[in-house]
Amino acid sequence: MWNSAGDPMDSDARADDADRRDEPSDSEVVLCSLGSARDDDPVVAKLAVSHRDVVLGEAIRAAPSVTVEPNYRTTDGGAAVLVFTAAGESIVEFDAALSTDHTVRDPQLLARTDDACTYRVRFSSEALQFSPVFADLGALLYDVRTAGRSWSFHVRFPSHEAFASFRNFCSSHEVTLRLFKLSADEQHTRGDDLGLTASQWDTLSTAHEMGYFEVPRGATQEELARQLDISPSAVSQRIRRATNQLLAETLASSRFRTRF
Repeated sequence: MWNSAGDPMDSDARADDADRRDEPSDSEVVLCSLGSARDDDPVVAKLAVSHRDVVLGEAIRAAPSVTVEPNYRTTDGGAAVLVFTAAGESIVEFDAALSTDHTVRDPQLLARTDDACTYRVRFSSEALQFSPVFADLGALLYDVRTAGRSWSFHVRFPSHEAFASFRNFCSSHEVTLRLFKLSADEQHTRGDDLGLTASQWDTLSTAHEMGYFEVPRGATQEELARQLDISPSAVSQRIRRATNQLLAETLASSRFRTRF
């Protein structure tokens, strides 16, 4: 393949070019008014990052239609370990690319369903990790998942200065940063008391508004997926996990009231 200057492009350059084509134009980036917020006030950002060394970078490049959502992160023998679920139509391509992804080691398939797989991986020394950066800045992650060939974050920074430091980190490490929304912090309480993540709350709310839970259904999973800009498999996973969490919360509350 050749670039716009007529020079040949290697595989990494072609992938980078594909990332750029996926990026929104300036008119698509939404910068919300910060009102009278001060420089030391918290800000909330919706952003995406991409880089050849980002965790699972090769796998998500090979299967951009697959959505990856972390289950949890831990350590084993001093090495960082990630357990995550991948869902989407291209799960076979994702699985194949995962086995050779230079950013992770020892991938293990923990569980498989019709439309999703759960894996356990160790981070390699080459992996570019963002969680330690957010932790150092005192940032709070509301939601994290892959979107196309990028990692997407909904994150609260404790100040404008912290957000600027994150942008500087991205710039110094040649990370492509796409900012979709930046706004003054609003109390993020929706679903928190129920144990739901932001993405689960949004999915349930959208499903309810579109009549997904009505009989007969007012919307299909495919229609929900288009509305939320995720795969139908990811919609199914979120609804099942959110419903399980709500049932657990409700049953626990019921047992508490019965006992006391």
